[in-house]
Amino acid sequence: MGTSSSRSERYQSHTGIFPKLLKALISYLKSVTHAKIVINNPRDSFLSDLPPRVLAKGKVLRELDISHNLFAQLPAKIATLRGLEELRINHNSLTSLESDQGEDPLGALTGLKYLSVKNNQLEQLPESFSVNLTSLTSLRLCNNKYVVFTFKCC
Repeated sequence: MGTSSSRSERYQSHTGIFPKLLKALISYLKSVTHAKIVINNPRDSFLSDLPPRVLAKGKVLRELDISHNLFAQLPAKIATLRGLEELRINHNSLTSLESDQGEDPLGALTGLKYLSVKNNQLEQLPESFSVNLTSLTSLRLCNNKYVVFTFKCC
């Protein structure tokens, strides 16, 4: 009988902990300060501009994957996502990393560490690329047209 009594006590102590853990988890999830959004389903995305749900994340969005879409140019609105650290824009039709208005939206993303623009139609990188993206540690450019690098120093 000592066994069933100790089992019952253990069950009660575990069930008493569960609501506390659940409450702590909910509190943690409410305080999350970064977000990751992946939009890369080639069959049904067909994006050529950033959706409002992405723009709504503003400064808290850390990772964005908009691969396998219809981007021919970077959306100028990407500059508002100042918290981005990782950006993947693979398998689109980008010919330039400038916006349709001739701006450099990536220049505003000074915290960007990882940029992947594989399998596009890039021919060159903007002159400001090396000046503004000082946090960049990884750049993926394979399977583009001939890419010209122009770097400004100091």
